[in-house]
Amino acid sequence: MSSKTKIIVLKSKELIYTGIFIVLGILLILLPIALLFAESSMNSLQSVSIVAAFPIGIVIADALLGEITPAMAAAVCQSGAKRVLVPINHCENYVVGVPDQPVSQLVAAAAQKVKELCSGKSC
Repeated sequence: MSSKTKIIVLKSKELIYTGIFIVLGILLILLPIALLFAESSMNSLQSVSIVAAFPIGIVIADALLGEITPAMAAAVCQSGAKRVLVPINHCENYVVGVPDQPVSQLVAAAAQKVKELCSGKSC
């Protein structure tokens, strides 16, 4: 006697993951819609100050092993954001006048500068 009925058994781990993906999917649909219908969303978006920290290669076309296209470099340079550039001598791009420091010190200095910019201490 052969039966062609297949029984699908979902383990608890699969049920949890499925539930998480369903919740995330609903959030990804509802949050943009809520942003569009919020009264002050456009005013608050225009007043947001953006500060970003990048390696200096982000503003050089074909830098970072060719990952930065000319359009990407132009978009970063033309954005209204304040940019904190980390002077990393890498991929045949050298920043003269900057002493060689470990990357951890450079990142710490960039983080400190971002904190200063966010608190309004300097421009």
